[in-house]
Amino acid sequence: MVYATRTEPGTIAPRIIGQAGSTLVGIQVIFNALVAYVDETATARPHIVESLPSLNSDSWRVFPDGRMETTYRLKPGLRWHDGTPASAGDFRFSWQVYTKPEYGISGAPPFHAIDEVVAVDERTVLIRWNRLYADAASLAESHDEFPIVPAHILREPFETLDVDAFVNLPFWNREFIGLGPYRLDRWEAGSFLEGVAFDSYTLGRPKIERVRIVFIEDYNTTLANLLSNQVHVATDNSIALAQIDVIKREASDRLSLLADSGGAWRATVFQLRPEYVSPQSLLDHRVRAALAHAFDKDTLNDGVYFGLYGPADFMVNSQSMFGPAIDRGTIKYPFDPRRSEQLMNEAGLFRSADGFYASDLDGRFTADFKSTASGADVTALAAMASTWRQLGFNVQESIVPVAEARNAELGNTFPGMFTRTSNSSIAAIPGFTTARIPRPENRWIGPNRGGWSSADFDRVAEPFTTTLDTQARADQVTQMARTFTAELPVISQFFLNRPIPYPVELRGPKQGLPVEANWNYNIHEWEFS
Repeated sequence: MVYATRTEPGTIAPRIIGQAGSTLVGIQVIFNALVAYVDETATARPHIVESLPSLNSDSWRVFPDGRMETTYRLKPGLRWHDGTPASAGDFRFSWQVYTKPEYGISGAPPFHAIDEVVAVDERTVLIRWNRLYADAASLAESHDEFPIVPAHILREPFETLDVDAFVNLPFWNREFIGLGPYRLDRWEAGSFLEGVAFDSYTLGRPKIERVRIVFIEDYNTTLANLLSNQVHVATDNSIALAQIDVIKREASDRLSLLADSGGAWRATVFQLRPEYVSPQSLLDHRVRAALAHAFDKDTLNDGVYFGLYGPADFMVNSQSMFGPAIDRGTIKYPFDPRRSEQLMNEAGLFRSADGFYASDLDGRFTADFKSTASGADVTALAAMASTWRQLGFNVQESIVPVAEARNAELGNTFPGMFTRTSNSSIAAIPGFTTARIPRPENRWIGPNRGGWSSADFDRVAEPFTTTLDTQARADQVTQMARTFTAELPVISQFFLNRPIPYPVELRGPKQGLPVEANWNYNIHEWEFS
């Protein structure tokens, strides 16, 4: 089976440490297995463990002081791709790796809530928590929450190498060893990588013998390969919506379209650090709201994205398990040029003779508008900027070069606005707390790229991860959605519900998956008819 992806991944590990970079969700599932996976019913199922801890049992104990303990039993016969048995010691070692402060993610969930990971015996893992943590059972609220890495390969370099040398080990890419359905067999830089079915995969040996992931930058080339059956699955933005439209109109008898669950969210982030922002008026909520009301989301979706994307008002899709709670809290900013102008006037900016907003204090409002966009997103970037200029905002758009995009500091200190695509799961919400702001001391790693800091949001987001009651969590989601959309650190654009083409002869992909599930979580069951 041949996958196409537009970019070569920096790693196929499920969680990046110590550096900026990318890992492709559609690809990492092929080579990795975690504590749990989420199925088509939005239920967390045990993956590398025999069962998931159950609240108020010996496997999940909550103490009066708010601490917890959870116990996991690894499945018998669990092996790394090189044949070495996986053990509870690997689990403990992984915790030591991910919580090393120099790697920049020790304060991220779930590591910030863990005091200790104990290898009770070869297969039994005990986690001691310093607080309540709602996702303690499955560790699967996001696709990459707590992966384990092989101690027999990484312990010696972890203990002897400096940070840069460790995070740049070939293990993280061309020599990767995981627990997933396919074992990495070959990686030709700039061209492709291949995996071979892993005999000891915990859910059963995959039915398809080999998987090849080819890197194809050109969308039309990917389409041609799909139509000629040289590529079977186009994933991770390897095919544009225009090509999807061609498939729908001309090749529906040969190619099916798997409706992606919408796990990606596209948004325009405002720079809110006073030391970096320009113009300073972006720090005024009214100016940000004016820009939001000047964004014609529906026209952009229809004209550029063929109406295939789902308009977004918040970072989490309302089709998720917390959908009703999100809808209750979200403040919407419909396209309304008159309201946009009113807000700018309230903020002290008025349209001058040249048609652009300006103030007596700061002069003309001028803002950079950056993106790492490609394909249709480049057209969308230009269309957004053009509409804003027509409505009085002197916005100058630009595409960020690849080298700059990989520089974590440059990617977080942009002066104006930056359009990005990121995770849209529930686990993404705490990523906008003050603690997750990228800074020099955490190697500029963190999802809160605009540096937004809200005491009201932090006050609710912190207990969100420690609340065990489902209704109470829903109420917290409502509050966070309200605060986030009221203060407007970003303009939410779309959920990238990009259909994934595959041949009608391929059996196994499931339609109608919930947002929380990965679209190829059951790849080991796929087969050609």
